[in-house]
Amino acid sequence: MEMSSAKSVLAGLAVGIVAYVFATYAGTIFRRGDTGASIGDSMVTESLAPSAKLVAQGDKSPVTMLAQGAKPLSPTLSPSVTTLSPVIPRVNTSVPTAAPSPTAIPTPSSTPVAPRVQTPTPTPTPVPSPILTPSPAPSASSLVVINEVAWAGTAANASDEWIELYNAGDTTVDLSGWALYEGITRIIALSGIIAPGAYYLVERTDDSTVSDISADLTGSFSGSGLGNGGESLSLHDSSGASVDLVSCGSGWFNSADGPQKKTMERISAHGGGSDVANWQSNTGLITTGNDALGHPLLGTPKFKNSVSS
Repeated sequence: MEMSSAKSVLAGLAVGIVAYVFATYAGTIFRRGDTGASIGDSMVTESLAPSAKLVAQGDKSPVTMLAQGAKPLSPTLSPSVTTLSPVIPRVNTSVPTAAPSPTAIPTPSSTPVAPRVQTPTPTPTPVPSPILTPSPAPSASSLVVINEVAWAGTAANASDEWIELYNAGDTTVDLSGWALYEGITRIIALSGIIAPGAYYLVERTDDSTVSDISADLTGSFSGSGLGNGGESLSLHDSSGASVDLVSCGSGWFNSADGPQKKTMERISAHGGGSDVANWQSNTGLITTGNDALGHPLLGTPKFKNSVSS
């Protein structure tokens, strides 16, 4: 009976020792887990074999078996597992960003397409054939020309000069406002009228230059008269436009016949006034009028020129 009691005491003592060792080991593990140390700093668990060892950092005493015949405290791990990590809740400090709502792609509003208007192709407008209009006939004023010039005077007096105009048109021309010019100098203003096919006689100084034919107009020819070396004579209408020009500034076209007092006569009223070929000296075959002394003139004042075509 006493032996049974002794065995019971020893058995209870053994159980108490085992319980103490287990409690000490378990407390150590839980205390190390509570410190929040990382798995690398607090505990390393090696692979457990039949002779499994548990190594705690800082604990040099390996515990092989809790009691004879007891099983290892930790189950045998798979050979491929070498590290045991404690499960620590992951705290995500970043504020989760809400996924943006998908932006709705707007449906393009359909713009009504205006119906295509068929524009009719314009019919080309036929270009009318040009109507050939005949050139207008020259105005009456353009047919009044300088027809004869007695630039050398007469046998009675070298200053007895005269100029004759001729109307080659078929309309009477009013010469009011017209004038004769030497270059840019007006030598006499005209007046009166000139009938179609008629002549207009302008005498220098007075009406005695051509003693037996009345002048249409007399004047001083600006005082100096016509130079024997030549003049550029022009006829201007009432608008100031030059309607005829006899350009003899470098010499009269019949200057060689000046000493004989032959007049310079125009061959054609429609020919150029500055064309030397359109002028010629009085031939002496036709003459009219007398000078102040009653001598016949070598010219045709107020009459058809001796050289007219």
